[in-house]
Amino acid sequence: MGMLLARVRDLLPRGDALPPEAWRHRHRGIVVLLWLHVPTLFAYGAIRGVDPLHGLQEAAVVAAFAVLATRRQASENLRMLTATLGLMTSSGVLVHLSGGTIEAHFHFFVMVAVISLYQTWPPFLLAVGYVVVHHGLVGALDADAVFNHPAALRQPWLWAGVHGLFILGESVALLTTWRLSEGERDRTADVALQLQATELAQRQALEINDAVVQGLTVSRYALDTGDPALASAALDSTLDAARDLVSRLLHETSEDGRFRAGDLVREVPAIVLPQREPL
Repeated sequence: MGMLLARVRDLLPRGDALPPEAWRHRHRGIVVLLWLHVPTLFAYGAIRGVDPLHGLQEAAVVAAFAVLATRRQASENLRMLTATLGLMTSSGVLVHLSGGTIEAHFHFFVMVAVISLYQTWPPFLLAVGYVVVHHGLVGALDADAVFNHPAALRQPWLWAGVHGLFILGESVALLTTWRLSEGERDRTADVALQLQATELAQRQALEINDAVVQGLTVSRYALDTGDPALASAALDSTLDAARDLVSRLLHETSEDGRFRAGDLVREVPAIVLPQREPL
């Protein structure tokens, strides 16, 4: 049972928070969509011959959620949840103003897909739960506001379940896309880390090379000027610096498992002195 649950968890998206910039961009677009529903619902009610005061009340409920979702002083979670409630309420209002037409119910499916753009569980589960509760509870209390065909009017909870199954099918597709998106984000992050590690290794190699070249240059100069003591001191200092740099490099890279003692084995021996041609 434990293995099965672990397997299911692996298949489902983690619901990690989006990068801040990505979250702000998506939330901004969702809030704009929510605000657009306010005049649109009022205009649709007027076209349907709804009393203007009633249409204004319906649009005002959506506007209240839009205000809360827009407030930057509120937490990100609160803004996501209020935006979710606003969009799902827009769907409910649209179905109500349409007289429960099947076509208006499609709006719920679109809004669930929009909410999945947050790629986190609380708003997504809230959106899916809203559909089932709205269709069942509101359908039981006022079936004419949700459905417009006799079968659903007689058994609102049954038809709420039917709509819930379609939402479930949509959710599977959305969750699959969501999980693939997380995988791509993980791979991108891994590549970025590898590039950073490569750049760090290159800088450290240049640092080692620079220290050795400078030390050898000083030693060569000391020998040319007839100062063997300075040449010896420069060589000792160069060797100490090189050992310190290499030891630090190996210590840093061995901590993440890339290198261990004995890993560095030469395929060919190091050439210390150039080979001379025989006389």
